[in-house]
Amino acid sequence: MLSAVKALCRAGCDVVVVTRGGGSQEDLWTFNDEHLARALAACPVPVVSAVGHEIDVTVADLVADVRAATPTHAAQVVAPVKDELAARVAGLQARLHRCAIEAVGARRRELRAVRAELADPAHVLSQQRHRLDDLLHRAEGSARARVRTGRRRTDAARGRLVPFEPRARVRALARRAEEAGRRLAAWQAGMLPRERLRLERLRGRLEPANVARLLERGFALVLKEGRLVARSGEAVPGDPLRLVLSEGWLDVRVEARDAGGDPLPGRGGKT
Repeated sequence: MLSAVKALCRAGCDVVVVTRGGGSQEDLWTFNDEHLARALAACPVPVVSAVGHEIDVTVADLVADVRAATPTHAAQVVAPVKDELAARVAGLQARLHRCAIEAVGARRRELRAVRAELADPAHVLSQQRHRLDDLLHRAEGSARARVRTGRRRTDAARGRLVPFEPRARVRALARRAEEAGRRLAAWQAGMLPRERLRLERLRGRLEPANVARLLERGFALVLKEGRLVARSGEAVPGDPLRLVLSEGWLDVRVEARDAGGDPLPGRGGKT
């Protein structure tokens, strides 16, 4: 089968018909061959497949250009009746003629409609000239009205500005500046020393609470997990503590604690 298809292709035939009568699946299995399918797909001329009955489908049917239901149908496809072809051609010619007539008629109707909508150019030009003259007249009137309005507003603003003559306002501001300078000098002479003395007194009252000065004198801050420890009862033996000094810090661990009220080590009982 494969060699026959290749030979027909080399012979330059007009069409290749692959056909066989009905049979079992095993009888038709030859038409499922991959090499045959590739040869049919590469065939330079049209291929008609009519293998088996209408219900039978093979790979040759899928790669062929046309699948016929039966061998007889394949013959009708390859060599149709001349009269039927002539009738089909005549029908197509008639349809083409009707379509051409309808297309020409539609274009003629469109042309007549467009021609009816077109006005006389001279009339259109005259309308546009009148419209332009009206727009120019309205623009001139609007410009004059805006100028008159601007002049009235300028005159009104000038009248409102008369009481606020710049030189009089400058003299008033100068007097206010002189008065403010005298008041500032008086405040510096009287109030400033008293405020300085008050700040010195406040600084003296706050000095005992200066933590940095206390640390410089040898005291330390005891912290447990970031919280201040003020009593021995807040820690138990084995707890890690941090001692914040004047410079740096120390991590220590509690070995013992004094449960009494004496802050000096060694003078109370240990627990």
